Amino acid sequence: MNETHTQILGPGNSLLYTIPKGEIIIPPYWALCIQILSLQLLQRIWNRCRYKTWFTSVEVAMLYRKVHAEDHKPTFVANVAGIDIDIFDLFQSLWPLAHFIWYCILQAQCMTYLTASAWKCYNIFGYKIHNYIAANVVIGLSNAQMKHSLIRNLDYEKKTNTQKHYIAIIHKSVPYFYLVPILAWIPYGFTHILPMFILYIWMFILYIIGILISSVFFSVMFIKCPQSSKLVEFVKSKDFYASVCCSIGITSVPLFFAVLYNYSQYFYFGEHYIKSMTFEYQSRDTIVYLQTYKNSTQQIGHLILAIF
Repeated sequence: MNETHTQILGPGNSLLYTIPKGEIIIPPYWALCIQILSLQLLQRIWNRCRYKTWFTSVEVAMLYRKVHAEDHKPTFVANVAGIDIDIFDLFQSLWPLAHFIWYCILQAQCMTYLTASAWKCYNIFGYKIHNYIAANVVIGLSNAQMKHSLIRNLDYEKKTNTQKHYIAIIHKSVPYFYLVPILAWIPYGFTHILPMFILYIWMFILYIIGILISSVFFSVMFIKCPQSSKLVEFVKSKDFYASVCCSIGITSVPLFFAVLYNYSQYFYFGEHYIKSMTFEYQSRDTIVYLQTYKNSTQQIGHLILAIF
């Protein structure tokens, strides 16, 4: 009976078709590109307003190590001298935690759906984590850790006791907010991501090429910017490009892993190697995606949490 239902509902994990679309609809690839761009711009705009630099925290940390020991430091060093783990990092850590709790509540209903089983519900929960939560966790945690590495090298000792206390509280709190989603992800890393990574290793090569091309695009933008051009001339070109590559990689790698995970939802349920890719691509239908947002306020909430 379950097999019959699966055939009627569609290929792969049958719960992909029985759970309300407002919970699990995933964006088309063009929307993924917009999400990556939005995440990059959000970080850069905040750092521009807060620290007078267009660089992300990852880029700042990597470049600072290169210029800190030099006698003639560019204005870049002075601009980031006040960088710390601020309220933005705290805010960014609370979003994925709230999203994770929301999905945990929804997951309690999973076994009530048609054709549900423990294995299928386990897969669906991972589907939600990878497509909605993982990107924010990776980006937010990496930014906080990079800022922490800067705090140890900048003017932390010059801050007042109140400022030190404020920084200490946020620094101690932020990693713990990410801990629960990370612990929930670990089993999926072994059961889904690693096997799919091995099977689709050629996609990782294409992904790396895409990162390199994107990094060239962002690097050219920085070179054209008068405030950044002096820094580009100051550090070695390879160090500058490496920092941009790392920043874009951290932003996009969880989305790449989400695609690999989505393949498992077809491959693990009897579909062929190529068909798993085809069905995953078809699941990102633009019309269905836009109609779901039009008809589901719940999906709008997931989108807002996923972006921020």
